Amino acid sequence: MEKQQPSADFFATELMLAGDVSFQERRTSLLEAARSHLDYHRDVCHELHKAGGSGREVVACITDMADQLVRNLYHCASAEFPTS
Repeated sequence: MEKQQPSADFFATELMLAGDVSFQERRTSLLEAARSHLDYHRDVCHELHKAGGSGREVVACITDMADQLVRNLYHCASAEFPTS
């Protein structure tokens, strides 16, 4: 059984870039995006499980969900800090 790819971009580009808006000002939007991301991907993983996906496939789906969330939140939080 093949893992489904996400079809939605929960962390829009404007949330990924700090620009003139601080992390604190974007926090509510980021929390909403994180919740939508988790809800969507949890459903994808659950459907994979119900469709007979192996334990390894379901765990990989859950791991990908968490990895994407952490990576996106890290980029959003660190965007206002200089890279050098």
